[in-house]
Amino acid sequence: MDSNRSAIYELQKNNIHTIKDNDAYQRMNYLYQASFLLQNSTLQQYMYQQCKEVGEKKVIRMTSQIKRTHCKKCGQLLIDFNTKKNNNKLMIYMKCQQGHLNKKFVK
Repeated sequence: MDSNRSAIYELQKNNIHTIKDNDAYQRMNYLYQASFLLQNSTLQQYMYQQCKEVGEKKVIRMTSQIKRTHCKKCGQLLIDFNTKKNNNKLMIYMKCQQGHLNKKFVK
């Protein structure tokens, strides 16, 4: 997996046991990674939905990089379908697998 998709957060060796709700972070990380590995679209949606619910319950915010990987309406993975360069800025166009959402990101 990509380095920016691999984990929700990174722990330093010193503070692994001092973070509040460490179990919730680990569960969210597991569910997020599982949503990428599963081939079944309904299981992908379910895993991502569970990840969001754990974050809401423990009041943990997901980074914007993680939110950009799934559709907000259905929870499906977004597909990278076009990349353009405008004025020295890289524009990435992504779409939902079911056609709910088209997004444009500047990188």
